[in-house]
Amino acid sequence: MVAGYPHLFEGTAPGILSVEAQSLFNAGTDALNALVAEQVGDGTFVDVTEAFAGHGIGSPDPWILAAGPAALHPTAAGYSEGYFAAITDAVELLDPDRHGRGGCRGGRG
Repeated sequence: MVAGYPHLFEGTAPGILSVEAQSLFNAGTDALNALVAEQVGDGTFVDVTEAFAGHGIGSPDPWILAAGPAALHPTAAGYSEGYFAAITDAVELLDPDRHGRGGCRGGRG
């Protein structure tokens, strides 16, 4: 299972970057996600852009850090409400009674 990258910027108001630069950065993220998804093969690619929608830098509730040593990385909420939520939504939990043991089987994302 491979998780993609979220849009880092909300793209609705100038901040650390102009709105145009934010849009270009997010478009680059989309291109990178497409490239990564092509390379996953038989694995599962999880697109997290929808999970992070409304939570980019510049939003009222950002899940991406804008400054500091972890800048451009998710906050704790980004990991739990963004990545974790998207990954668990993409996983089909196997019934241990039917399959002999617990585990998971990823779906194609």
